[in-house]
Amino acid sequence: MKNKYNLGLLAILLFISNWAVNAQVEGEDQGPSIKEQAKLKYNLFSGLVKNKNYDEAYDDWMWCFEKSPKLSVNIYKYGIKIAIHKYKNATEENKVEAQALVEKVFNQRMEHYPAKLAKVYSDYATFMHKAGAEEPVVFALLEKGYKLNPVKLSVNNIKMYFTGVKERNKDTNVQLVFDTYDDVVETVSDKIGEYHVRLEKITKREEVSENLSKKEKREKKICTVNLKALGQVEGILDKIILELSTCERLVPMYEKDFEENKMDAVWLKRAVQRVEKKECTDSDLYEKLVKAYVSASPSTRSSVSYANLLLKKGKNQEAMTYFEKAISQEDNLIQKAKYQYTVAQLLTRKSVSNSRKYAKMAIKSNPAMGKAYLLIASLYANSANSCGSSIFEKKMVFTVSLKYAKKAAQVDPGSSRAAKKAINFYSKNIPNKKLKFIEGKKTGESYTVGCWINETVTIL
Repeated sequence: MKNKYNLGLLAILLFISNWAVNAQVEGEDQGPSIKEQAKLKYNLFSGLVKNKNYDEAYDDWMWCFEKSPKLSVNIYKYGIKIAIHKYKNATEENKVEAQALVEKVFNQRMEHYPAKLAKVYSDYATFMHKAGAEEPVVFALLEKGYKLNPVKLSVNNIKMYFTGVKERNKDTNVQLVFDTYDDVVETVSDKIGEYHVRLEKITKREEVSENLSKKEKREKKICTVNLKALGQVEGILDKIILELSTCERLVPMYEKDFEENKMDAVWLKRAVQRVEKKECTDSDLYEKLVKAYVSASPSTRSSVSYANLLLKKGKNQEAMTYFEKAISQEDNLIQKAKYQYTVAQLLTRKSVSNSRKYAKMAIKSNPAMGKAYLLIASLYANSANSCGSSIFEKKMVFTVSLKYAKKAAQVDPGSSRAAKKAINFYSKNIPNKKLKFIEGKKTGESYTVGCWINETVTIL
């Protein structure tokens, strides 16, 4: 019995051993696992994509895209480049199929990697717009991206989205149009502040002649590119909203909604800022809004508006004291610069010298605030006819303006578009060769522009 037991046990062990060997051999015949193949193919196509060899990368990428869709988010980041390349180079008969692939990449990315999709929706909308999709399709994608993070939309897509909001609501819900504008501008303003802080650190290193590392150079480029793009947003939106932003429309609208919102600090802040920006401050509504704003939200910003109200009432000394007091309470330099710039804007029609004073204070708080330099440039340019007795003297005022406009372009990539226009205008108005000859002046000489400006510049 014992021998029979031992023989049976031996037979079982031999069977198990033989099965294991066969299984191993079969595994070897099948080759690497799906996961191993995916990693291999991923490394192959990702290297090709980095070198822009999209056609060569296609087969390995497609294998990963279909059989290992969760391997890495780069399957979609790189994959969209491959798919769009395929679309751009497709023949007319293959265009529909190529577009379907691009859409599939976007949709599959959203399915498998649902975090941080604002830019993905923006890119998807850009593609669909260029592919000729109908406006509601593009708008729906932009709306999803906007709700996740407005700043992640490209400048052109912010414009398209805001245009869509305006067209859909200008006759039925103007307040929504203004709220959308304010949301975007406030978000963008905060983002600009962040990039300015980051860029200033790099700039300070450059000023002391320290060589920037590759990482710092990359950081500088990122800040510069983003500031340039973000700096265009407010101007673009202002042009779109221009037809709606009139005192004739704003005053009745805010009057109608005041009782319902008189304790809503956010609504009051936006209403006051808009009324100030459009210079609708002569209305009784303005005083009502400001007092409610100060009551609902005692803050530096509301105090600045209250000081402006005092200014409107002719209480100039009290207003200036209040401006100083309000701003001195703000510790954050970037935020302080914003308030100082706001005061500078409010004073442009009341006192150009005080307007310049606050603009220079804003520059001291935030040396990268290009729009403060541009404000000073415009104050000077507007005084050209009254500063000087000869044409040469009057035109030398534009030389000072040009200096400030160039400084704006130098320190603030976000102001580059506005600065470029200003530089072009001021350059055309500085003294020409004939005027310099008549006055006995030469290029390169120092010249002091008098009047309230009192600044020395080089004759160009």
